[in-house]
This record gives sequence, structure tokens and C-alpha cells, in this order.
Amino acid sequence: GRYHQLRRQMALLYRTPIIGDPKYAKDFVRRTYSNETIMDRYHRGLMLCSNEIVIQHPFFNTPMGKKVWRNKDQSLLSSFLYEEEDGSIVVKATIELP
Repeated sequence: GRYHQLRRQMALLYRTPIIGDPKYAKDFVRRTYSNETIMDRYHRGLMLCSNEIVIQHPFFNTPMGKKVWRNKDQSLLSSFLYEEEDGSIVVKATIELP
């Protein structure tokens, strides 16, 4: 988004500001947590993270890459490469949350 749109939407619409956001989250964290460790992290900046990411594969979505994918060599197969319903090849990485 433009400027700080994601930060603003998370804080104001979803009431879950991004930890480390000095503008939208600092007061929320002070009211919600009495943990000094969290407040100490503000000087490090925004803490954006995700437990899953899916991106288009840069090679397998090219004409030559599609040919290679169709003739799948077993060495290409991994737990991170998937073919979507629309035929695009994606890299998908997921971690379990505690």
C-alpha cells in the first residue's frame, strides 16, 4: 500500500497493530502488556513475519520452464514446489506456529 497503509489498517481496522510500529502500536502494547522486553524491541523497527509464503517460480513459469516441469525429473521434485489449479508453478514454504 501507499506509505503506511498496512500499518494503519492492522491497527485501526483489525485492532492488531504490528509489533515495533512506533506510530500505531506503542500505546496498544503499553496498555496490553507490562512486559519490558516487548517495549525494548521498538528501537529495532517493525517486526513483520509470516508462517507461510507462496511465490510464483521464476523459471518454471517461463515457456522453457513449463517444458522442464512437464517432463518432471525426480531431482526437481521437492516439498516446496507445487502446481496450482491454474497451471502456475509456485514455491510454498510453511512453518508451524508454536
